[in-house]
Amino acid sequence: MIAPTSLGKFGSLDWSDWAYGLISGFISGGAAAVVSGVVVAFKDPDHFNPALKFANFIELVGVVFFASGIIAAMNYLHSKPLPAMIQTETTVKRIEVEGTETKPAPPAQTITTVKETKITPAASTTEPPKEG
Repeated sequence: MIAPTSLGKFGSLDWSDWAYGLISGFISGGAAAVVSGVVVAFKDPDHFNPALKFANFIELVGVVFFASGIIAAMNYLHSKPLPAMIQTETTVKRIEVEGTETKPAPPAQTITTVKETKITPAASTTEPPKEG
């Protein structure tokens, strides 16, 4: 895995969510190929009957799956061409208690708090502005 700091500005992008959406779009678009294959098998059983010409049927479904998947993935890229920005804020708090003559000082405690915020462009909202 490449460290985010070695990627420069690209390391502060939410790649996992973006890649998940891209792959999800490809698979859901390709899933329509199964329906297309069944419809074509009913319309032209001489050439695409899964029981008689299974290779033709699988070839058809594979090509349509790939084409539909690419179209759906490009549609996803149209709506979200780049991942959203991630802004990370780290706070370190060190607590030291002074000891007394009768009670020694306990070891210092360090508390680290990490706050992660995703910054998304305003154009990515799906709700239309409310008129009032």
